[in-house]
Amino acid sequence: MRLFAAVFPSEDVLQRLATLQSTLRARVSVPCSWTRRERMHLTLRFFGDDANPSLTAREVERALLDATAGELVIDVCSGFPNPSKARVLFAGASEPDERVVQLNKRLNLREREPVPHLTLGRPRRTIQVPQVEFEPIAMEVSCVSLVHSVLFGPQAGYHILETWTLPR
Repeated sequence: MRLFAAVFPSEDVLQRLATLQSTLRARVSVPCSWTRRERMHLTLRFFGDDANPSLTAREVERALLDATAGELVIDVCSGFPNPSKARVLFAGASEPDERVVQLNKRLNLREREPVPHLTLGRPRRTIQVPQVEFEPIAMEVSCVSLVHSVLFGPQAGYHILETWTLPR
């Protein structure tokens, strides 16, 4: 199964991200696949296309032991692999809450410096990320979901398998 761990934004945060995405969209001149509002999420870890749901759920549960809720203040638009040659456009935090950084690291033990981010779009070719000014968006990071992503067919979409609430 194609699985990932994520935090889904509140309705207020989704509205503000949609506005940010519209501003960014107006400044990107190349064809781009834009993330639909209902699919916006804070990516914590992608487990792959062939992940075992029960083993992955246990792995997430272990990673969440002693984790606490945090807040991500989204204040930058950037891109992967880097802002000057971006293939992925995202919203992120210039100084992420240490609790969110630690949560991300617990879920990505092999990755040196995981970057908490919300994907906004994927240009069809590499681009320089345009400068976008916006008011910072505070997003609560208090519930982590294990999500099954179905890419094609009548069941296409995101299906939440399990959700864990983090203590404050």
